[in-house]
Amino acid sequence: MITLWQDLKYGARIFIRSPGFTIVAILALALGIGTNTSIFSVVNGVLLRPLPYPGSERLVWVGGTNAKRGISDSSLSMPDYSDWKNQADAFESMAAFIQSGVILTTDNAEPERVPRALVTTSFFPTMAVNAVVGRYFSNEDERWGSAPVAVLSHGLWQRRFGSNPGIIGSRINLGGRPTTVIGVLPAGFDYPSKAQIYTPLKMEPEERRDNRYVNVLGRLKPTATLAGAQSQIDTLNTRLQQQYPETNDGWTARLTGLQEWTTRDVRT
Repeated sequence: MITLWQDLKYGARIFIRSPGFTIVAILALALGIGTNTSIFSVVNGVLLRPLPYPGSERLVWVGGTNAKRGISDSSLSMPDYSDWKNQADAFESMAAFIQSGVILTTDNAEPERVPRALVTTSFFPTMAVNAVVGRYFSNEDERWGSAPVAVLSHGLWQRRFGSNPGIIGSRINLGGRPTTVIGVLPAGFDYPSKAQIYTPLKMEPEERRDNRYVNVLGRLKPTATLAGAQSQIDTLNTRLQQQYPETNDGWTARLTGLQEWTTRDVRT
């Protein structure tokens, strides 16, 4: 306390003698401390903190590549995804999805365009997310020609439907199609891209392998490694290139941890 008192008296004398210098020094310190605190808050929230999904360290982004064509990051085809899902045993589960928008119409409310994700049945298990009301998609919902169904984000359920649990089983209109609501997701989950409505992604009976339009995620088994999974995907893609040379020549896939993939544009 004696040393502190001496420092305070010395600082007061300097301030009185050179107030301009002291004010500049204080402002420089305040700006430096404030800037570093702000930057670290952003870095911690965006780059260091794990993704808000259970076991997020095992989530993997699968991106298409074709060195022959100079393509380093491409969407993928549903048939290729289906083969990987059924044959790559390094994965606990694998899912495909695409993003879009859709016009939502309900009784006694203005139509609005909301972000939508079309996802395979395995999407929610891959993300380790369960419905808080109702259920998510079944294999029957993913079958081509099945009745239209939808799962709502928690935010849309609150904002548009007043958190009414009776929404389950009711009809809404999505893009002109009557659709049955079957579930509501937990608060805070809106992947990908702030999606508010989820509908099943269905593979056409004669889907072409060169129709590359889906994104693919995988969840590694607890004992699997990213390198081991990459090796399996490489082997499967070599086989697909030989089996379907017209559509798969040169095509392979690169696996990246979802955390790294998500922050790739903001890291620098």
